[in-house]
Amino acid sequence: MSPKITEIITILDERSRLYERALALGSSIPTLDIEGINEALDERQRIMYITERLSKQQNELEHALALEPITAAEMGFLREQKARIRDFSPRFLEQEHRVNSILRTRMNAIRMKMATHNRSSSAILSYLRAPGAKPFV
Repeated sequence: MSPKITEIITILDERSRLYERALALGSSIPTLDIEGINEALDERQRIMYITERLSKQQNELEHALALEPITAAEMGFLREQKARIRDFSPRFLEQEHRVNSILRTRMNAIRMKMATHNRSSSAILSYLRAPGAKPFV
């Protein structure tokens, strides 16, 4: 196998490993607290940055490889490896929708709590400003 094909396969393996890690992080989000969610989302963002960089590097190698003759077996092996990466896309998108839904639900719960606290503090302030109000002790 040519060195470029070996390097492309190495990149594809690394991308596959990183996508598995991102999916694992996404699966853990429902059980995490806010701090854990922030850390998981930051880590997923770092993984996406790395995979984007690897993808660009892979594309450059593939363009250079286009100028070299490769066997049908090598081409088939590369297609198989690329198909493995493509299989991550639907799973990743579905997980993104689930994570966004979870985050929206949590944000709505926080908004409701804030609204309740705001109403409570408004009621207390109104009471304290009313004529003849007795301060809490």
